[in-house]
Amino acid sequence: MSRDGLVYEFTLRKGVRFQNGDPLTAEDVKFSFDRYRGASAGLLKAKVAAVEIVDPLRVRFRLKQPWPDFMTFYGTPATGAAWIVPKKYVEKVGDEGFKKAPVGAGPTSSSPFKPGVELVLEAYDGYWRKKPAIKTLIFKVVPDDATRLAALKRGEVDVAYGLSGAIAEEVKRTPGLALKAAKIPVTNWLVFADQTDPKSPWHDRRVRLAANLAINREAINTAGYLGLGRISASFIPRASSTTGGRRPIRTIRSAPAPSSPRRAIPTASRPAI
Repeated sequence: MSRDGLVYEFTLRKGVRFQNGDPLTAEDVKFSFDRYRGASAGLLKAKVAAVEIVDPLRVRFRLKQPWPDFMTFYGTPATGAAWIVPKKYVEKVGDEGFKKAPVGAGPTSSSPFKPGVELVLEAYDGYWRKKPAIKTLIFKVVPDDATRLAALKRGEVDVAYGLSGAIAEEVKRTPGLALKAAKIPVTNWLVFADQTDPKSPWHDRRVRLAANLAINREAINTAGYLGLGRISASFIPRASSTTGGRRPIRTIRSAPAPSSPRRAIPTASRPAI
């Protein structure tokens, strides 16, 4: 990185290949950035003046002005701008073809994705880091909590997420199943949408404070999350990522069924909260 904060230069690791065998190069990095249309794409494109290929393993980003947050937006999961795709493959199959059969350089490759049904991930033997220990993972979309629990009981799946309340209590009572709290920074809170309206009773701060004092947070935590949530004074996640009011529960089989080495993991069609 330059001292004036206008240039960021990256050196790529040698020998990294995509799952189709193509080498990962600086050309793929530039192509992926130019193609990016995801979160904060407008901001990134407005701040970056040019992306230059220095050599096959070096790429340079030139900014229009100093921007200390560049690496926060480009180099972290805050966006997907740094997820590199193979230029030649995408140009060959097109965007629609890539959606159906994506190719990356990560530890797992996916078979054709069935939106709303399932996603199958296979371990990629050529991954540059440690090869994944699990050969196949199957993620199934099962929106209904009770149906996910039934699949877990029947041995059709090994892990189920997003179970709470009475269904979570049933998990605790079921031999062979284990209940675990997922440490995710998701918070539930109340919003007084019309508090800025002078005619609304919520406009009065005293009314809002009274409602705040009337809420039994411990009872909500116990009834909905079996006491596994952490009570929080703010909807802003804590640094420890253990904020309260979350939908905290995942359930796992204490011993996987021996008859199936490749077990499905059902997920909800909505975010787990």
